[in-house]
Amino acid sequence: MANLIRCASCGHWNDASLTDCAECNAHLHAEKTKRAEARLQHGDSEGNTWEFPIIQVKPHYPWYVKPFLYTARAIQITGLAIGGAIAWSAWWAAA
Repeated sequence: MANLIRCASCGHWNDASLTDCAECNAHLHAEKTKRAEARLQHGDSEGNTWEFPIIQVKPHYPWYVKPFLYTARAIQITGLAIGGAIAWSAWWAAA
């Protein structure tokens, strides 16, 4: 079955690959375009939906702070890996 999209102006069902309505010539993907523009204005990109902020160790930090940050980052990444493994196991068990 083909993907269909309904025109907001006239209610006619069109093929989703079309950009304009076949009946009234209105733009079909106006809401999707608005969401994409809003995402670009806020600095979000479409490809990084699962991005997670990892602790950064910057060069200007004092030498005595860096070991703690490296340790905290290692703990953070380990926690994310364990959490991901648990989530994957739950998904796998539910299937």
